[in-house]
Amino acid sequence: GTAGGGSRGDDPSPGAATCPQDASRPETLTVMAPAQSVGLVASPQPTLWVYVPPTKATTLEFSLFNEQQDGLYQTNIPLRPPGWMALTLPANLPPLTPNKSYLWTIALICDPARRSKDWLVEGWLRHQSPSPQLQAQLATASLDQRVPLYLEAGFWYEAVNTFMDFYRSQPQHSEAQRLWATLLQGAGLNPMALPPRPPNASR
Repeated sequence: GTAGGGSRGDDPSPGAATCPQDASRPETLTVMAPAQSVGLVASPQPTLWVYVPPTKATTLEFSLFNEQQDGLYQTNIPLRPPGWMALTLPANLPPLTPNKSYLWTIALICDPARRSKDWLVEGWLRHQSPSPQLQAQLATASLDQRVPLYLEAGFWYEAVNTFMDFYRSQPQHSEAQRLWATLLQGAGLNPMALPPRPPNASR
């Protein structure tokens, strides 16, 4: 399972995922990952999405661990204006091993001198190839049709990336709201408003 809103800090409130100085804000740091399961990903170098609320923190730490939680990759990212961020594993990192699970974490560095004050969210993923049947279905499906196909097969991260591609290409499409709600519900995530404008994956 995963802890979609866990913390490394000392705030006792369950699910808190903000820096202490941001506690009055209703939004929280959120990883787009299933809350109670391991999401499948077809790409060996996937793109992962995170929502960063308005915060006084200036740095985000992105980490990747194997099943034994040995560190494989870590980088600090200067925070830009709040909103959606797409994080892609670098090309020089060894590709994910098929059928192995990985833990990825995002931490707001609230106080660089006291890392115990970091606020952490995490998710699990597993690299797996889609079945021939799913590949055949995807080949003839439009972007919005691919989202539920991926979800039904457990490929959560592919569903998210496909939705983001769809939303960028057709932000006014009548299916956008429904697909977004289906994504969040399917992952056990709290309801979130659609981004005011389609997220940019190159961010």
